[in-house]
Amino acid sequence: MGKRSGMATMTLDKTFGSGSSLNLRAIYKQSGDVFILEENWKLDANNKIAGTYNFATEEATFAYTHSKGDWSATGRYNFAKESTIFDVQRKYKGATLGAAYSLNDGSASLSWSKKPLKAILKGNIGKGKNLTPQAALMVTHEFDL
Repeated sequence: MGKRSGMATMTLDKTFGSGSSLNLRAIYKQSGDVFILEENWKLDANNKIAGTYNFATEEATFAYTHSKGDWSATGRYNFAKESTIFDVQRKYKGATLGAAYSLNDGSASLSWSKKPLKAILKGNIGKGKNLTPQAALMVTHEFDL
């Protein structure tokens, strides 16, 4: 169990004989009195299922990812917002290229990341929408506490 700045987490990892595994994580955030449950199933080397439930907002999400070689495709569904997002990623020369599209509002994004940089270009390409692109460049640094 880890604790830092008003947050506590508890994790359970279980590996099954078939090569599949389960990771359960319970998160409590003192700020806002929020409890979140995350579940990640690795069915095999190419298929993963993930879900989250936020008890404070009663928001649930579900995702299925299929990967093959350098490619992966993910479908996500948010039950509270009734939104569906599809994204595709490819690892290429140490970087990750991605494209995502939301069925509900027509928003789309293209991304490129190579630690510590990530660049995102996003806009709305839905029917009847004016294309208003936005760009972001992020620099991240990971460290252990």
